[in-house]
Amino acid sequence: MKSGLSTAPRPTSLRHGPFAYGMTLLLVACALVIVPGAGAQAQEQAVQEQPAAQQRDYAIGPGSLGDVLAEFAAASGLQLVVEPGTLEGQSSAGLNGPYTTRAGLTQLLAGSGYDYRLGDGTLTLVRAETGESQLAPIAVVAPLVSDRGRAGLLGERLIRDTPFSITSFAETAIDNQQAKSVADVVENDPSVRNLVGRSSNSDQFQIRGFPIFTTALAVDGLYGLSDARQMPVEAFDRVEVFKGPNTFANGVPSTGQIAGVINLELKSPTREPLTNLTLDYESDGHAGPHIDVSRRFGSDGAFGARFNGVYRDGDLALDDTSRELGLASLALEYDRGGPLRATADLFYRDQTVDAPQQLVSLAGNDFAVPDAPDSKTNPAQAFEYTDNENRFALLGVEYDLDSNWTARLRYGTSRSEEDRLSSLPRLQDSAGNTVNTLLDSGFRFDADTAEAGVTGFFGTGALEHELTIVANRLEQERFNASAFGFAMYDSNLYDPAGFAEPDPLPDPALQKSGEITFDSVGVSDIVRLWDDRLQLTGGLRYQELETITSGGGGERTKDNELSPAGGIVFKPSEPWSIYASYSEGLAPGTIVPGVNANAGEQLDAFVTEQIETGVKADFGGFGAGATLFEIKQPQEVTDPDTQILSQNGEIRNRGLELNVFGEVVEQLRLLGGMALFDAEQTSTEGGVNDGNDAVGVPDIQLNLYGEYDLPGALQGASLTARVIHTEDQFVDAANQQSIPDWTRVDLGARHQTTIAETPVIFRLDVRNLLADDYWSSAARGSLSRGVPRTLLLSTTASF
Repeated sequence: MKSGLSTAPRPTSLRHGPFAYGMTLLLVACALVIVPGAGAQAQEQAVQEQPAAQQRDYAIGPGSLGDVLAEFAAASGLQLVVEPGTLEGQSSAGLNGPYTTRAGLTQLLAGSGYDYRLGDGTLTLVRAETGESQLAPIAVVAPLVSDRGRAGLLGERLIRDTPFSITSFAETAIDNQQAKSVADVVENDPSVRNLVGRSSNSDQFQIRGFPIFTTALAVDGLYGLSDARQMPVEAFDRVEVFKGPNTFANGVPSTGQIAGVINLELKSPTREPLTNLTLDYESDGHAGPHIDVSRRFGSDGAFGARFNGVYRDGDLALDDTSRELGLASLALEYDRGGPLRATADLFYRDQTVDAPQQLVSLAGNDFAVPDAPDSKTNPAQAFEYTDNENRFALLGVEYDLDSNWTARLRYGTSRSEEDRLSSLPRLQDSAGNTVNTLLDSGFRFDADTAEAGVTGFFGTGALEHELTIVANRLEQERFNASAFGFAMYDSNLYDPAGFAEPDPLPDPALQKSGEITFDSVGVSDIVRLWDDRLQLTGGLRYQELETITSGGGGERTKDNELSPAGGIVFKPSEPWSIYASYSEGLAPGTIVPGVNANAGEQLDAFVTEQIETGVKADFGGFGAGATLFEIKQPQEVTDPDTQILSQNGEIRNRGLELNVFGEVVEQLRLLGGMALFDAEQTSTEGGVNDGNDAVGVPDIQLNLYGEYDLPGALQGASLTARVIHTEDQFVDAANQQSIPDWTRVDLGARHQTTIAETPVIFRLDVRNLLADDYWSSAARGSLSRGVPRTLLLSTTASF
């Protein structure tokens, strides 16, 4: 499809268009205008003066010094970096009243024997007798995960105080692992699996055994802004995984998947000047720069700006596949320390993938699934491509009505569009023979999203309340074009056949295919008692879903639902918390993707239920958790004969999740865990598949990532390793076909040093070190191949 997005006879790659040149000029301009030596001295001076002038009202009660500092850091927008056991046995009277960041820290640390350092969004403790100027040249290691996360309308809060399961991957993990996309980051979570290959044109995920597409990703807690295919991570400082359906907390995404939420937290201007330049390389030739610059302006540093720019181009590890990516994001902030705060975020991304990897569907279930082909072999033709563009703007205002009540208003607008020409392989037999069908398609999604809310704190007798009222609206118009089946050819997974590009192509035009309007109002109350040892959370969200398909005069459907949720958190002693919760999810019904025969159809709306209980522990530098859950949700299955995606029966998924993060012993950090699933089909048509395993859901998933800092003369160097294991999976609902279990091993190293007084980090990682060939996923009845052995190199200089 070409005419809907471009008037050119063939969508030109970015490398042949103006974007690459404009991006290069933008990077150069930023380097000249913002980096030190080009006018930044005055800005740095303003930033250094800013903490002394900016005040906040703190209301932190007495407690252990560690807990009080953690609450202070969270209220100040800082990540606390402290070695385990550092403050053990020390208490604090708390902090009440207006303080600057520095004045508050001085007050809290008085007599403790510790001082502090403020870095890029971090608060690091140092021994007072050493003094900052006398510190040994050690590398400060920030946590791989944050102790805070966004819990929908409940706001950003300590994860151990939340009666739901949330993992918040910090910028440290993103940088250390050289992650390029959201899919790279969530590989650290044992409850999540990527459903398409790394060399694909899109990302799809599975959380607790249920699918979620990139269109259902949230940005700063709002749906409708994410790209419909892939989201790079350079503009974000946290990737958060909220597991399980929860319409009460998160609302309903445009495409209906409610397996959970993957939320992307945008980078914001830092308190101190920041200039990071990263150069990276990925085999077999994909390379480019990434610049991350932040400054504050004005005599009091009230105005902040942060720019991220990326340009990469070159071949990927999959044969004949290349990717060109350009990204620019700008975060603006106003915060003078008074009652008013405002933000504005602008984001633009353009990506072209030539000969991308595709999912493999099956022509029936009467043959065994063949072994996966060589992980570098690409059955796609050289003329295949995906050209995808995404842009959004997000504005936000917060105002403190008084010391206890805060109102907020946010508005975002976005456009995501794509031009695509691809061949979709359909497996015919166990010898690997395929019939490949060409698809010429495109889409454009235009969305507007808004949120208005108020949060307040008050007491009723011995009870402390945190009341939140929020209203949301999401509007989206959809335009699609598709020509499927105009050309077909025979091929083989192990020996791909060549095929000439059809001339002429169908060139379908974009036509309006539908629109949605989702409105909701939610109310929550968090009740605290017994000195915050017991927290009760309850609330409701009323949701109205209106959908129009097949253009403005097409079918109109309306659904509404009242979605309740409730939870309890009990802290028997530090650092433990025990929780239980009930939640529901409402979905308008999945929009069938282009790989199915009924592409574009919207399935029926449905409600999902989840019960969950678990225990969390956060020892400061180390934490762990265990969760039991049960989810019931309608099953979506692709018929192997007709390739029609439909709802057939229900999936009842029970599971146990075990997670670990942080420094388990000195110099050794771990991140990951294990997920055990019992996913069973129930209430299927005629009871034919009742009791069978759910499609594409393994019994065991394991992820474990580790970092070890080398001692002595090798100080500053770290070794890294990761193991990902997934048990075998059934491909079809009848459980006649399956793919075997697989294990992937990654290995890496990192070295932090100083060159000409400039901190520099060198990184090396190898994905799939053993070059294993495997099917990684059978979710929704389609096969996805694992990542080829891939080398990643990067260096970051902080000026």
